[in-house]
Amino acid sequence: MIDDKYIYSNNRIRQLKNNWFDLLERLAAEVNLGHKIFTALINSYSAEARTYHNLEHIYNILNLIEQINKVSININILHFSAWFHDYIYVPQAQDNEFKSAVVASRILAKLNIKSVIVYAFN
Repeated sequence: MIDDKYIYSNNRIRQLKNNWFDLLERLAAEVNLGHKIFTALINSYSAEARTYHNLEHIYNILNLIEQINKVSININILHFSAWFHDYIYVPQAQDNEFKSAVVASRILAKLNIKSVIVYAFN
């Protein structure tokens, strides 16, 4: 018998994968690279040190984004923001989001997707 946690996590991964590849398809991004990036995202958000910014958090954000799909000007930006907002995660670090944005910009460029990083200085 397969335990419920295994089914639950496989189902979540499948849903996340569908979201990721639907996003790439909408933007005609390079799918082979998309597979590698998806694996890296899953591995990053599955790290043991993550208690909040984990796969369940990404799943929940993506579901919230879907609720505003029809009123959003550019839903794709919100999806990528969800996927990459804490891709780089070092507990206690103050610049995880900034470093994640830099990495996201590089990855999106490799996928031939234009990106903009907004820098906010205190």
